[in-house]
Order: sequence, then structure tokens, then C-alpha cells
Amino acid sequence: MVILSVNAETETIQTSISCNCDDDCDDGNRCTTDMCSSGLLFGKYCTHTEICCDDNDACTIDSCSKTTGCVHTPINVDDKNPCTIDKCSKGFITHTPISCDDHNACTIDTCDCSSGGCQNKPISCDDGNPCTVDSCNNSTGCCNTQINVDDGNPCTIDSCSIFTGVIHIPVMVDDGNPCTVDSCNKDGSITHALVNVDDNNKCTIDICSPFTGITHTPICCDDNNACTVDSCSNSTGCVNTPISCDDNNPCTVDSCNNSTGCCNTPINVDDNNPCTIDACTKSTGVTHTPVNTDDNNKCTIDACTKEGGVTHTPVNTDDNNACTYDSCSPSTGISHTPINCNDNNACTVDSCSNSTGCVNTPMSCDDNNPCTVDSCSNSTGCCNTPINVDDNNPCTVDACTKSTGVTHTPVNTDDNNACTIDSCTKEGGVTHTPVNTNDGNACTYDSCSPSTGISHTPINCNDNNACTIDSCSNSTGCVNTPMSCDDNNPCTVDSCSNLTGCCNTPINIDDNNPCTIDACTKSGGVTHTPINIDDGNKCTYDSCTKEGGVTHTPISCNDNNACTVDSCSNSTGCVNAPMSCDDNNPCTVDSCNNSTGCCNTPINVDDNNPCTIDACTKSTGVTHTPVNVDDNNKCTIDSCTKEGGVTHTPVNTDDNNACTLDSCSPSTGISHTPINCNDNNACTVDSCSNSTGCVNTPMSCDDNNPCTVDSCSNSTGCCNTPINVDDNNPCTIDACTKSGGVTHTPVNVDDNNKCTYDSCSKENGVTHTPISCDDKNACTVDSCSNSTGCVNTPMSCDDNNPCTVDSCNNSTGCCNTPINVDDNNPCTIDACTKSTGVTHTPVNTDDNNKCTIDSCTKEGGVTHTPVNTDDNNACTYDSCSPSTGISHTPINCNDNNACTVDSCSNSTGCVNTPMSCDDNNPCTVDSCSNSTGCCNTPINVDDNNPCTIDACTKSGGVTHTPINVDDNNKCTIDACTKEGGVTHTPICCDDDNACTIDSCSNSTGCINTPISCDDKNPCTLDTCTKEKGCQHTTMTTDDNNKCTIDSCSPTTGVTHTSINCDDNNACTFDSCSNSTGCVNTPMSCDDNNPCTVDSCDKKTGCCNTPINVDDNDKCTIDSCTKQGGVTHAPICCDDNNACTVDSCSKSTGCVNKPISCDDNNPCTADSCSNSTGCVNTPINVDDNNPCTIDSCTKSGVVTHTPVNVDDNNPCTSDTCNSDGTITHTPINTDDNNKCTLDSCSPKNGVTHTPINCEDGNKCTINSCSPSVGCVSTPISCPKPKDKCSISQCDSIKGCIEVPMNCTSDKCNEASCCDGVCTSKPISCPKPKNKCQVSKCDLIKGCTVSNVVCDDGNACTQDSCCEDTGKCIFEPITLPKNKNRCVISKCDPIKGTITNSTVSCECDDLCNIGECCEDTGKCNYRQKDCNDNNPKTADSCDSKTGKCINKPYSVISSGSNLISGLIGGLIGGGTGGNGDCKTSSKLDYQLKINQLVEI
Repeated sequence: MVILSVNAETETIQTSISCNCDDDCDDGNRCTTDMCSSGLLFGKYCTHTEICCDDNDACTIDSCSKTTGCVHTPINVDDKNPCTIDKCSKGFITHTPISCDDHNACTIDTCDCSSGGCQNKPISCDDGNPCTVDSCNNSTGCCNTQINVDDGNPCTIDSCSIFTGVIHIPVMVDDGNPCTVDSCNKDGSITHALVNVDDNNKCTIDICSPFTGITHTPICCDDNNACTVDSCSNSTGCVNTPISCDDNNPCTVDSCNNSTGCCNTPINVDDNNPCTIDACTKSTGVTHTPVNTDDNNKCTIDACTKEGGVTHTPVNTDDNNACTYDSCSPSTGISHTPINCNDNNACTVDSCSNSTGCVNTPMSCDDNNPCTVDSCSNSTGCCNTPINVDDNNPCTVDACTKSTGVTHTPVNTDDNNACTIDSCTKEGGVTHTPVNTNDGNACTYDSCSPSTGISHTPINCNDNNACTIDSCSNSTGCVNTPMSCDDNNPCTVDSCSNLTGCCNTPINIDDNNPCTIDACTKSGGVTHTPINIDDGNKCTYDSCTKEGGVTHTPISCNDNNACTVDSCSNSTGCVNAPMSCDDNNPCTVDSCNNSTGCCNTPINVDDNNPCTIDACTKSTGVTHTPVNVDDNNKCTIDSCTKEGGVTHTPVNTDDNNACTLDSCSPSTGISHTPINCNDNNACTVDSCSNSTGCVNTPMSCDDNNPCTVDSCSNSTGCCNTPINVDDNNPCTIDACTKSGGVTHTPVNVDDNNKCTYDSCSKENGVTHTPISCDDKNACTVDSCSNSTGCVNTPMSCDDNNPCTVDSCNNSTGCCNTPINVDDNNPCTIDACTKSTGVTHTPVNTDDNNKCTIDSCTKEGGVTHTPVNTDDNNACTYDSCSPSTGISHTPINCNDNNACTVDSCSNSTGCVNTPMSCDDNNPCTVDSCSNSTGCCNTPINVDDNNPCTIDACTKSGGVTHTPINVDDNNKCTIDACTKEGGVTHTPICCDDDNACTIDSCSNSTGCINTPISCDDKNPCTLDTCTKEKGCQHTTMTTDDNNKCTIDSCSPTTGVTHTSINCDDNNACTFDSCSNSTGCVNTPMSCDDNNPCTVDSCDKKTGCCNTPINVDDNDKCTIDSCTKQGGVTHAPICCDDNNACTVDSCSKSTGCVNKPISCDDNNPCTADSCSNSTGCVNTPINVDDNNPCTIDSCTKSGVVTHTPVNVDDNNPCTSDTCNSDGTITHTPINTDDNNKCTLDSCSPKNGVTHTPINCEDGNKCTINSCSPSVGCVSTPISCPKPKDKCSISQCDSIKGCIEVPMNCTSDKCNEASCCDGVCTSKPISCPKPKNKCQVSKCDLIKGCTVSNVVCDDGNACTQDSCCEDTGKCIFEPITLPKNKNRCVISKCDPIKGTITNSTVSCECDDLCNIGECCEDTGKCNYRQKDCNDNNPKTADSCDSKTGKCINKPYSVISSGSNLISGLIGGLIGGGTGGNGDCKTSSKLDYQLKINQLVEI
């Protein structure tokens, strides 16, 4: 690079580098403005002008970096002291110390020079004395106040020591007796009150023993009634509250049984209306909600009637046209689809009649052979198949000949068994049905023998029970009727013994209740009359219990109210007298709490006034002292209000002069400093107005040129910059002339393309918007040709989906309507998919309920038939759970009769066999009670027969010993009668029992030997009856099941063999019915599908062979459906690609041939869009340079022409920017001389005019520095001759002298003497009242205040004597106590008065001291240790105060006895101090006298 010239004035360098635009001149230096300029000699050349970085801020150093541009570095103002705030403002540096004062007298405030942080360290006020409360007041500092050790409790000894702190030692009150409450009272006296053993619980017996203490024994309240809740009320005693059986359920009938309790029986909610859902809930009760009949099926008419219930009647879809398939879709409703009459059967002629429908006329294939089935095959024609001669009847032999045709000869069914009925049926084949041996008589045992036939043997009904009458009913069998033993006497328990018969035992009427009188009469039955328990005393609770009998328990008069004194009067009952809680203290609110007693609550002294200090003392009552509001700050007005409390309102410093800076110092007050109005702006005239403040009036820089923007630079003055003519509108060509001003000429927007709409907007510039070719027809593909305009091509709507009917709607476009797949079969799920077409999948009938048999039929749909749960066992409760299936739960046979043995028979159910109550004791009458069981009542042995000696023993039983009539023959009855004759009557040994052999032995008496009836045959039931003897009844083998062969063998017993119902035919369903036997039901192989050939093979079963639907045309989709049969739907070859021509070939299928999109235009890029077709997009000629005009010619040549940026103005640098905007940047005219005003004009170019620094202020000398500009140096005024004057400068007058300002306050008079300000205190007058003092307030002046007399003792009344001015401290008057044993004292800190009692304690703990209330002196009495036992020596231990009761040592010598006694008495120890007495001589004398008596 060669430098051609340097312009020192403009700091511009001209080089030899040629250029086309400013970008060619970039020298990489951010400190120059690089331009490409035109010259006469060298053409276009580069110039580099230095930029100006002055920011007009004297607190920054301005420089320029080649890499980053202007840099404004703040000057360093840091004085390295972290405790100052360092600032620079308008070139003046200040270092202001930070304030660390937190205005808290409890902290030491400093600033740490190392860290710079304020430190406010709390001072320690701890004086190391636990007997003081150490604190700190933020305004006054440390305060160490003596603590009050008095806890206000006369029952503690209160003190404080530097070593232990405050201690409160409780006084000793325990007397060692758990039956007394030992306490110390409010007055300091100790009491040992008997404990109240009453726990206020009527449910306990309360006592106290010195050994065990208090016990509370619960009482029993059980009334043995399941319908009551037995409890005990603490206030009233036993409560037998009837239970509420109300389950709050309107759905149950609630009742109660005394023995079992509540019974909540569900109510019947059925209203016998099938059109309602009947239910009952706790919240709504019984409801009958109408059923929802809507099955969401547009193919049914939904209704409900009482007679028929809910019905869904199918709508009539018939359009009376047999050539349409009438159907209905639950979602869309009725449709009429033309039917397809092509049955794909070469054996028919196919047509359709509107009246009859499809007509498929069969052709005749008859070959006149009775042994062939003549038919026609859909695909091959006639077929003469040998007929199937099987008539599906297992009862015939089947054959066929041309002469006879088909024959079916009956089979032989006889099995030579007299116990079967032989037959043959189509359904079951040959069967040998067991004969029915039942003669309908329940009193016979029915059986059958294969050789002899049926027999009926009578059964035995004797149950060997003396308490039943035995018989047999032909309809029900044996009847064992219980006999009645009721003697109509409520005083006996009536029962029956299985061995002896009826027994009427007297009942036990004792209810073991001492509270009732028990009796029984025939008329009234058993009665338990309550006894009278009232003792006439209202202070006892009279009761009677089974356990304790009659009791008179003292009632508790404790009303659980601590505010009453409770007692009891025998005549009126409980008395609860209110107590007084007045503590004579005006600072408490006296009340009583029912639970805790007297409550003396301190009153709230707060008057809600923040301007007073609120307090209360016994002497003065409530006081509200005004607070001190002075904060010693001259910048605040101090006051206090109820609403805002103490406030320190800042004073108003405003002097209404906008030319002063108003401030206030807490120590000196308000000041008003003149402000500086120099704005360092060369474009303004600076002055100040008292009303508005600084006035900086802008100067006019108008050069009357419409093509310049006239402005002013703060540092240099006026600047006339060429205006930017760009109107930011790309739709105009912009220019400016002096004569015409700015002009904006519109551009040409036409691009000669019929597919675009050409326009221009400010936002987007010139645009060529594609036109819309939408013809509002959704069935066309819309496109555009550059030469002709819009093209609208019809579209294809085939979606290649066999499940839709394809069409097109002009408004909505392609419509692919789903076909109706419903086959009107509720047992299939109908669907259609692209891959499978229409499918009818069988529904899943399983309802996951093991209690139903699930199936589906066309007629009934899915059904869930309940299973049969009966297991033919009378001993089980048969049920079914949906999750687990059938269950057989054993039934409960307990008849709640203690006199029966409960069991169950599988055939008849529960059996409750009477039990034997024989205790093998002849001395009791054995009976049984239904509720308690066996009862063995001692018998009455008196036979009122003088001929017998009556007795009873277990070994001998009841004996009525006759006068000796025994003839030693056990076969005679020896007796004695009242008349006196002895008789020996032969006994009868016949027991009327055919099952015994009866005889008599002279030695033993009657012998009845049971016979054996066992015939060793398992096929007979062996029994014996009293009437007939042995019976061998043939056992019945019939299990009432036609599916078993029943028999009995003497070796194996009864057997039930299942029959075989398999007919070896896969085309039948084989089963067996318990009622009818084998069932072989032919199965249907018809799948209702015209697309299959249906048949059945006896070996393999059903066969549904699909038909062949292929038409060998690759342009059709071949299928077969249940509804339409075989169809050949044209396939859709539309590949949804606008870039192909679509067609179809029968041999190869779809053909999609690409189209050509070449428009023979080299300025377009030709392509094809799959959605819209050919696209001919103009090529992109944009070189991404907005400073060029880009185009393409017909020959295909792309050009980029630079735009013209020159504005012919020497004061601007003209460039085209990267965003396309043209800028005419004013050149830098700054000559770095602050003393010149730099400018440039299109005519004269750059000029530098010297500035005027005269500021019109007589207090400054004005000059100019090229580096900083104007400098105003303050002048120095000479010292005044008068030392009490000061020199200052006035901006208008210059130097002047003014008197020195000696400010003062209201307590001093200020003056100046020889240049020094002095002050003389004023004298305030003395007040006439000597209890007042005068003082001077710096703000208010002289004030009068009262003398404060406080000796720090709350037990004195403090006042001031107005005559002398001295303080008087008089002790407060303590209340006089009537009881001289009570001493009142005052707490000097709290001011509270407490009472303590005179202590009468003695060193000898056996002397009990008491204080006399009248004299206040102690009286002493000896502790009573007499145990009233003459055999002990009673004394008291003076150290422990415990009694000693020593047994005497009995000595034979009387003198030794007496001396031992006296030694034992005196040995206990006595003594004491002061007035304390020794042990009582009277007690000793009593003991001696007792011993002398011994």
C-alpha cells in the first residue's frame, strides 16, 4: 500500500489502493472509518478517517482499540480504604466514610479496615450474680436488677445465694397415712384431711385402709338379658339400657330377642314390576327406579310393561322389495342394499323379482334310481350320488336295492332281564331301562330280582323310645310322634325319659338373689318379689346386689365444682354452698372456675394507647404514664398519637427555591446549597430559575436545506447531516434535491407469470404471490400453468379397502363409507378389516360365573343358565359363588334343646335324638330340661305305706322295706297291704317284644334275651320289631338315575354302573338325561355362510369347505361374504401421486407411469410434487447481496448489478449495508481540539470554529484547554478586615464581605468576638413548688418537671414534701389479721403482700405444737401413741416422731413386772426445748393401772 496523502485537519489518510465499494477498503482497524472515494487523478481510492471516542464524561479515560473500537475506562477512585464510599461525579472524586452507628447503646460500633464491614458487637451485661436479672436497654445500656425470690407460696422457704441461685424448699407435710391428704395451705398452715374415698362412681365400693390405701371395688350389673347393654353410670349406678336394634337402615325390620339379641331382617323391596329396579339403600330407603329401556340400538323400539317387562321390538326394515337386502345398523339405522342374485351355481338361472326376490331356477338331474341322490354341483353340474340309507335310527337295519328301494328292518331289543324294560328309540338306540320298583308306599322296602321280578317288604318303625308314639304313614313312612308330658303346673319341669316316659319335677325357685323373696303357685307361677331397701337417710344410696345383699352406701356430694363447699344433710341431702374468691387486689379480676377453683386473673392494663406506659400496683391501681418522644434529632418533629404511636416526622427542608440543594443534619439542622446548572453541553445556554431550577435553552442549527437533518453535538455544537431519503419502502426509488425535496418513485412489479399475483408492500417488498386455483370442488386436484393459468383435474377416491363403498362429494371430497357387516346373529362379533374383509367371530359367552351354563343361539342370544346346585344331600346347604362355583355347606342341626343328641341324615336331614338322663341313681327322678339339660331330682321316698321302711341309697336306691314277706322266689311279687295280708303274686315276664325270648329264674327273676336278626346278606335291611320280630327287607338299588344300571350282589352290595351313550357318530351330540336316559342329538353343520359348502362326516364331523372365488383378473378383488356372496370389486390403482398416470392391466395389475414436467425454460427448476403435480420454480438468482440487482435472461445468464450509493455530498461516507439499506454516514469532523466547534457543509466541507468559553460569572477566570475544553477557575477573594466577617463571591457582584453566622439554641445566647463565636447559657427561673425543678431544653427552652421520689422499694409509698422538697418514703399499711398466728409481709420488689403462719415446730417431734389464734403463741400437746392394748408399752421416739408399741416382758415377780413396765414406758425417750412439753404422765399412769389389773 502506498500513502498518497494525509489530511492532518481531518485525520484522513489517502492510499493508492483501488476500490469499487467501501468493503474493499476495510483495514481491520475499528478506530477508522473506511471509505471508497472518487478522485480526479487516481479514480476510486481508499480513505481511512480516525473515529472520535470522546464520551463527554470527565470520570472516564477515552481511548480506541484497533480490535474492539472505542474504550471508556473509568478512572480509579479507590483510596484503598474499605470503610469509605469512593465516587466520581462530573470529574470530582469523593471518599465518604461509611456509618456503622446502629443507634443501640447495647453494641460497640466500629468499621473493620481489613474487611470493610461494620461490626456491632453486643456488650456483656453479666455481673456474675445469679440473684440479679441482667439485661440491656437499647437506649440506656446495661441494667442489673435484683430478682424477686418470693414465689408467693407460704409453703416454701425462699432464698437466693451467689453459689446456688434461687431455691424454694417445700415445708414437710407428710404424716405417713395414705388415708389422709397432707397439704400446706395458702396461709401456711398444714392440714391432714381425711381423703375422699368417694371416686364419684356409683359403680364402685370405695374404702380406705391405713395399710392398703384407697380401693374401688367394681359392682356387677349383668341382668342376663341380650337385649340390654349392661353398664354402670358413675352418677346413678347400674344401668341396663335397652339396646337399640335400629341399624339406621330403612331396608330392615329391626327387633330384639332376649336370649340372642338384635335381629335385622331385610324387607321385601320387590314391587312385582319388571319395569323398575327395586332396591333399598341406607340413604334413600326403598326405591323403584324405572329401568333404562334404551339399548342404544336404532334397530329396536324400546318399551317396558308390567306384563312383558323390558322389550326391544325389532323395527320393520322391510321395504316390500324382495330385491333389496333390508337391514338395520344399531348405530345408523335402517338400510336397503340391492341383493346379489348370482348364486355362483351353474345349476340355476339367476334373476330377481321385486315381489319374490331372487329366482334361482334349478335344473333337473333325476336318474330314476331310488338308491341315488340326484343333485347338481355349483361348479360341475349334475351329480348322482349313492344315497345314504342310514336313517339315523339305531333301531333299524338299513339297506337299498333298485327293486325295493330303501328298507329299515327293526332290531331285537330283549335282554332276558325281568328288572328292565327293553326298547329302542331314534335318540337313544337300544335301551334296557330299569323297572320302577316304587309302589308309592313309604311303609315298604321295594326291590327287584332279574329272575323273579319286583317285591315290596314292610319296614319296621319302632324307635325304642318310651317318649314317642310309633306308626307308619303310606305317604311319608315312619312317624314317631313325641308324647306330651305337660301337667299344666308352672311349678314343675315337664320332661320325658326315653326309658321310663313322662317326668314332672318340682322346679328350683331360688334365684340366688338375696334381694328377692322367691315363691311359686299354680296360678301365679314363679315370683321373685324385690325386698324393701330404703333406710330413710337421704345421704346414703340404698341398693341390693346378688353378691353383697342390701347396702347403704354414703352418697357423694362432690358436685365436681371447685367453687362450692360440699356437705350432706340426712333430711335434705346434698348441700353445695358457693365460696368467696375476693383477694382484695384492684389489679386482679376475681372469679371461680368450676374445675380449678378460685382464679385471680391479672387485669389487662393496656389502654391501647402506644403513647403511655401501662402498669398496676395494689396501692395506686392502674396507671398510664406518658412516654418520652424526643429522639435528639434536629431533622425530625417528634410526637405520639393513639393511631400511629411515637413518630419522628422528617422536617420539611424545601425552601421553595429550585436553585438550591436542600438537606438536613441531625446535629446542625437544615441547610440550602446552590446547585450547579452547567450541563457541559455546547448546544445549550445554561441559567437557573428560582421557580423551575436549571434552564438549559437549546440553540437553533437550521440551515434551510430540505435535504439535511439539522442537529447539535453536545461537545461540538451544530451539525447539519444529509437526511436519509430511504422511506423503508422497497416499493419506491428514493431521492432528494434542493428544489424538489425528497421523492419516492414506485417500482415495476410485473413478472409475466399467469400463476402469480404481482404486488409490492412495505413489509415484504415486491412479491409474486401464487394465485389460488381452488375451484371449491373437493373432487378435483387443483394446479396452475404459467402460460394458461388454473387447471382442475378430477381425483380418484378408491381407498383399496374392501370394507368401504367409495364415492366423492363436491363439498367434502372423497367419502369411503363403511359397509354394513351385521349378520343379524347375536352370537357373532361382526367386523371388517383391509386384510380379511368382513368377518363374523363367535362371541365369548363366558361370563366368568361358575354358577351359570353359558351358551348362545340366534333366537335367544347369549344366555347364562343357572347351574343345578342340589347334591341330594339333606345335610348340606347348597349354594353357588360366581368366583368359586358350587358349594355344599353342612347345615347346623343344633335345635338348642339340651335334651337331644343332634345329628344329620343325608336322606332326611337333621335328627334330634332324645338323650338318656339316667344317672344310675335310684334316688333321683331323672328328667331333662330343654334349656339346661338333664335334671336328677331327689325323689320323695315316703310311700305313705305303713308296711314299708322308706329310704334311698345310691347302692340300694329307694327302699320301702316291707315287713318280711319274701318267699325267696324271684318269680313272685311279695307285698304287704294296709289291710295287712302278705301276698306272693307270680310275676309276668312277657315284655310284649317279639325281639326277645322271655323267661323267669327263681333266683334272678325275669330274663328277656334279645334275638339276632342278621341274615348276613348286604342286599337286605335287617331289623326287628316288637310286633313282628325279625324283618329282612330287600334294599332298594334305584338311584332314580336313567343313566346308571342299578343292582345289588350278596358279595359286593349295591352298585350304580354308568351306561354308555356313545353312538360312534361324529355328527351327533351324545349325552345322557337323568330322567330319560341316552340322548343322541344330530348336529347342524350349516354355518349360514354362502361362501362354504357344508357337510358332515360320521367319523370326522362337520366340514365347511370355502368356495373358489378367483376370476383370474388382476384388476379385481375377488371375495365372498355372508351377505353378498361372491363379488369381484375393481381395484383402485390411484397411487395418490400427481406425478404419475394411473391405469390397470388384467394380466399384471396396476400401472403407474411417471409424467414429464420440462417447461423448456432455463430460468426455472423443473420438478414434480406427489401432491400437486408439476412444479416449475424460478431459479434462485439471489447472490445474498442486497447491494446488487440480481436477474436471469432468456438465454439463462444470471447477472448481479451493484446499486448506486453516491449522494454527491462531501460530508458523508456513502455505503450499501449487508441488509440492503444505503447509508450516508456523516464524516468525522472532530479535530480532537476541545476548543473548536467542528462542522461540515456540502458547499464548504469541514470547518473548525473556535468556541467562546466566557460564562458571565464574576467568580471565575475562563480559558480553554485543547484536551478538556472550557475551564472555569474559581477566583480567590481577599480576607476581610473585620474578623467577625467572612469573604465570599457573588456570581454577579464578585467578591463581597458578609457577617459571620453564629448559630445557637434556646438554652444559649450566641455572639461573635474577635472572629470567634461564643455562647452564654440562659438562666431559668426557680419554681415556687419545691417538689418541682427547672431545666432548659435545647429546642423548647425553659421547662418545669416534678421531682422523682423512688426508693426502689415496692412496699413504701413514695412522695415529695412541697415545703422542703425532700422525698418521703412511708411503709405501706399491712392488713390486720384476726388470726394472730398469721403474719403479713410485703415483697419490696413485687409489692405483693403474703401471709405466713407462726411456726410451732419443736426439736422433740413427739410434741405437736399449735398456734393460738387469739394470742399468736404456740401451745404444745404430746402425740397420742396409745394403741389401747394393755399388753404393750406405748411411747414416742422424739427424733422421728414415730409411735413405739413394745410388748411387755412378763416376769414371775410382781415387782420386776412393775419395774419392767415403768422402764418400758419411760424408755421411749422424751424431752424438748423452750415451751415444748414432755410425754404425758397420764398416758403412763393409764398403762400402769391396766397392767396392775392384769
